[in-house]
Amino acid sequence: LALLRDPKARPAERRAALKSLLAQQNPGVGDELGSLLRHPQLSIDAIRAFGKIPGLGAGQLLKHYPGFATQERRAVVETLATRKDLAEELLAAMEKELVLPRDIPAYSARLLTGMLGERFTKVYGDLREQTADKAKLMEKYSAMLDLPEAGKADPAHGRVVYSNLCGVC
Repeated sequence: LALLRDPKARPAERRAALKSLLAQQNPGVGDELGSLLRHPQLSIDAIRAFGKIPGLGAGQLLKHYPGFATQERRAVVETLATRKDLAEELLAAMEKELVLPRDIPAYSARLLTGMLGERFTKVYGDLREQTADKAKLMEKYSAMLDLPEAGKADPAHGRVVYSNLCGVC
């Protein structure tokens, strides 16, 4: 916690401390996330941490949302689409027009529709159906996740690849 709180520590060290504290389910880490949201090199890590701490609501994320850059906004939406309690808060923010439907990527909208059903689509609008080609590709790659080689994959590297290639669209 001391390293995470230290503004003079290198961002990589603070990021590693955050990751470690989250893995340990340290009860004090949630109190530190608000200050990390204002740190440009740690904000996305802090945003994602909100989805990993049970009982931590979306209030701080939504408070900062209007001032976030596009990547941070996308991380907020993705994070709030990970749990039903957070998705409910995202829906309330959409109803107040704090978060606009155009801010919700299709893949997050599909998750949110699964969690919240018609209440979400009433605010978001109808989802476009996936093309047959895209559905076939998703089926192919989903099957690859069951292969033994998938167990050796590096999730951190996968996240980088996804962010740079898949997540862009």
